[in-house]
Amino acid sequence: MKRNSLLILLFLTSFSLKAQYADLGQGTLKGGIWWFDWTGFTIADGASKTFNTTDGLTVKITFSKVTGPIPAPSVMNTWSGAVLHFLYDFSNTSIKPALFAPGQTNNTTFTMQVDATRNGVPTPFTFCAADAEASVINVEATTFITTGGNWRTLQFYRNSTTISNPLTGCGTQTIVITDTQHSNAANAFIPIGQSPLMATDAPSTGTVSVEVHMDKNSYGGMAVAFGILTPVDRGDLPASYGYAAHKISYTESNSCNYDVPFPTVTQDPRLKLGSVLPDADPLNDVDDNITGVDEEAITTFPDYDRSGTYSLNVPLTNTTGAAVYLSGWFDINRNQQFDANEIATAIIPNTATTATLTWTGIPNKPVQGSTKLFGFRFRLSTTSVTTASGLADNGEVEDYLTALKWVCDPLATNITSKATCAGTPVQLNATGNYPTFTWTPAAGLSAVNIANPVATPAANNTYTITATDGDCTQTANIAITVNPLPGLTRSADATICNGTTTQLSAAATVPSGYNWSPATSLDDATIANPVANPQTTTSYTVLATTANGCTETGNITVKVSPVPVITKSPDVIMCAGTGTTLSGLADLTSNYSWSPATGLNNAAIATPLANPVTATLYSVTATTSDGCTSSASIMVDVSAVPSLTKSTDVITCAGTPTQLSVLADIASSYSWLPATGLDDATSSGPLANPLTTTRYVVTATTADGCSIKDSILVKIHQPDVNIITPTSGICKGESAVLKVTGGNTYEWQDADNTFLGNTDQLVVTPASTTTYKLIVTDNICQLNQTMNIPVIVNPAPVTAVKYANPIDCTHPETKLTASGGIQYIWEAVAGIKDLSIPDPVVKPIISTTYHVQVIDANGCGSIDSVTVPVNTTTALSSFPMASAFTPNGDGKNDCFGFKYWGALTVDFNIFNRWGELVFHSTTLESCWDGTYKGEPQPIGTYVYIIRAKTLCGDGERKGTVVLLR
Repeated sequence: MKRNSLLILLFLTSFSLKAQYADLGQGTLKGGIWWFDWTGFTIADGASKTFNTTDGLTVKITFSKVTGPIPAPSVMNTWSGAVLHFLYDFSNTSIKPALFAPGQTNNTTFTMQVDATRNGVPTPFTFCAADAEASVINVEATTFITTGGNWRTLQFYRNSTTISNPLTGCGTQTIVITDTQHSNAANAFIPIGQSPLMATDAPSTGTVSVEVHMDKNSYGGMAVAFGILTPVDRGDLPASYGYAAHKISYTESNSCNYDVPFPTVTQDPRLKLGSVLPDADPLNDVDDNITGVDEEAITTFPDYDRSGTYSLNVPLTNTTGAAVYLSGWFDINRNQQFDANEIATAIIPNTATTATLTWTGIPNKPVQGSTKLFGFRFRLSTTSVTTASGLADNGEVEDYLTALKWVCDPLATNITSKATCAGTPVQLNATGNYPTFTWTPAAGLSAVNIANPVATPAANNTYTITATDGDCTQTANIAITVNPLPGLTRSADATICNGTTTQLSAAATVPSGYNWSPATSLDDATIANPVANPQTTTSYTVLATTANGCTETGNITVKVSPVPVITKSPDVIMCAGTGTTLSGLADLTSNYSWSPATGLNNAAIATPLANPVTATLYSVTATTSDGCTSSASIMVDVSAVPSLTKSTDVITCAGTPTQLSVLADIASSYSWLPATGLDDATSSGPLANPLTTTRYVVTATTADGCSIKDSILVKIHQPDVNIITPTSGICKGESAVLKVTGGNTYEWQDADNTFLGNTDQLVVTPASTTTYKLIVTDNICQLNQTMNIPVIVNPAPVTAVKYANPIDCTHPETKLTASGGIQYIWEAVAGIKDLSIPDPVVKPIISTTYHVQVIDANGCGSIDSVTVPVNTTTALSSFPMASAFTPNGDGKNDCFGFKYWGALTVDFNIFNRWGELVFHSTTLESCWDGTYKGEPQPIGTYVYIIRAKTLCGDGERKGTVVLLR
């Protein structure tokens, strides 16, 4: 049975329409079935989903009568026993093409109303359904009831050796599918079974209802899958050309068979381009040759002869019994779209096998579009197709992107060959009616994309010019022969001093003649190595010429440098050991060299310091950077310097004159500085009587002006008395040691001038701050000094020591507090952990006296004490316990525990009304927060038992406490 434009509706919601064609499985309709992707969709009464297929069909699905477990979106392979996915499946696991009812014993039912329109007009279609799970016979059954045409089988899959009929009602409006899962004894994880793909037709009203039942009498899951079959052949040119599609027709056979021969779907072969049937393509603008190569009608595109027309022979098949229509589009201007004037058409009679399409009005030259390739589209259909895009009811579309060769204009060049010297440019020129020129190779060319570049090749070369006009290309060659240059080398530039000569030199690797210019100051201007004697700096040019006339030049510059002129200092007489500065400065920047170097601080500068021992003749040579030199000499005579004999330094008393004395070994004059206190500042033995210590400097000068200096110190005696006393005073009752140095005799007195001693040390023990008097006598100059020495006496600190509380049964410890100082030292007694703090905590068990030393900021100390009484006669029953507490988290009375207990050890237990222990602790710091095992306990009365060992003895305490909230 032949059917046209089958639309098989498989219910799966799509959020990415291009992704709804299966890409896995053995199904022959993978490029034609549009699967409905249920991802994100929930089935409910009144729920609906609308989607558009790529062939322009708009489908709306509305659900009603939904009962039982709600099916959820799932992958096609819903269970390890399912086999539908062997026919159709998706590599993209985010696509959910199955509706899976979870594993329960309840049945699931729902009804789908499917409405399809094209361009807003209701259109007939075909829809199908499949069992996507694996139904066990007599346990699970899937029922489909349609208001459309009778059910038929499109495809049947079986990988089981068991042959059974899984269908009941095939060929009617109600079918039941079961027995799709068979056991696998070899491997339980490999699905074994069978699966039919069912289809039904909707009427011309474009509406069909399908009632679905998933029934089971045992616990388990079930699933169904739905979709729409839209098999079309599509063009694959880029989107700018528009999308073209042709519906593919099929013939069905064996539609209710469950054994071989299985149901098959065969493509209608009566209308096609070329020899290969069109294939079903799921996508636009990609290679549509999924099955076979169906774009093979045109194997070769002929060259365009620039006549204004272009024809193509198109092989085809038409066995429809009537004439059909062929349309072709040629993107002549390559603007990547088909314009209105780019179509050619032909009517194809029945049984025809070929047709010719002819385009007219084609320009003489190809139009330069956005691409170099030309787009072609061919559409064959039983109805006239006048647009390059859109959907046709049948036939085939084929697209091509191809290059075309056009007959081209002639190309000419100005030369075909030329000889030149290396480095000499050659003008190339190409003529022809072409917009684009390209020269190769690029080496040595001034440009490669112009018609007339300049060529300067380094060696023999043949240049090829390629002229291009669209798809027209012409080439031509020009051969360039390059003769070598002389290969000239020359000697380096030279520098000579004024009045000297130098030899120039030139050589060539290719035999050549030579010519030098200017010839002035050369001994021969036509040889390779003339001698030059210029008076000023001169640049010489040598021209070398080969037998082929190729020339090369070189330059040699001879720089003539001037000779330096030295300006020197005159001959000089110097005093021995004093040194003198020599000067040999040249008028040009130069390096200097003095000889001999003996006695010079630097023999390589223009102005060295000379200090020879004997008379010396120094010679200086100045050399410029060009090596030009000049010399000069300076005589240095050396005169002797006197030596002195002087009296020694002297100590004297103020007002007592003393004799100074000095004598030179060479007749000399004398000069003393300062002159203050001297009777004669020019004498060799003046009398000195300064008021203060003075150093006198004497200068002895010979007749040659050579001099020497020395000095004599006259020190005026002054006693240097130093007293050592306490720096910060002493504490009351302590002694102080007073010491003195720098005198000859000493006398100590108290404030009443009472004599206390005459040694350099005195020990005193004043009761209060006292000033002592010291008289120091110097026997050298008979000088006396009287000094007052205060001794400060600091009082003892005022201290206080107390305890915080007495020790009893409820107060086992107390804090001691000492005050009046900055440092505290407690007597080492058991129980005090830190002896250096002012407030230690103690726990005596008998009345105890504690002693502490208090030290103030002056370092003075005092000892104080305090006695802590101990009373252990109080009974245990007087120890307080709360009668109620409120653990509500407000920070007030939240915890029930001990207060004012002086227990040494404790065993604390709390019981609820049923005698269950809800709290236990052995530490005084613990308390009950009203919880047991982390849970708050109810309001009520709780019993506590306390067993304690205290300072006052052992005992047991029982009572009750009320928990409130």
